[in-house]
Amino acid sequence: MGSRRHRHYEAPLTRVAREFSGNRYPQFGDLREKNECLLGHITLTRKMHKVVDKLKDEKLEEATKEFAKEKAKLVDELDSEQTQNQILSEELVRQTRLLEQCQLARQADEELIRKLQSECGELRAQRAEAELQLVVVEDDRRREADRTKEEMARRVTHCLRGYAH
Repeated sequence: MGSRRHRHYEAPLTRVAREFSGNRYPQFGDLREKNECLLGHITLTRKMHKVVDKLKDEKLEEATKEFAKEKAKLVDELDSEQTQNQILSEELVRQTRLLEQCQLARQADEELIRKLQSECGELRAQRAEAELQLVVVEDDRRREADRTKEEMARRVTHCLRGYAH
């Protein structure tokens, strides 16, 4: 783009340079030198613009490649993080379900423990009552046995007295 614009102005400048380059106008000798200097400056400026444009294009290409490389790297990192997040999410769901199952099992175990403790309490009470009844029955049996012995002893004594007379 820049070189086209310079070419547009190149023809008039070259024509002016040709007109002043001859000895037709000796009074313009200083101007001729200035013109040649300016033409040299323009040529140098054009070369500098070409070099600058080339450097700019190279730097742009380099920056574009670096940007693409960094973008690809970030995309890879993001994909990796998303994959890791997916894995962790699935693991979290699995662990959450496992925790819920454990909590339900624990609640069931606690309920069973409460029922068993209640039954144990009832059985202890029944045992204590049975032991009391056993004590009463043993006392009754002992008293009955004592009475039976006494009665037997009385009868034997009575029988022996009856035979002895």
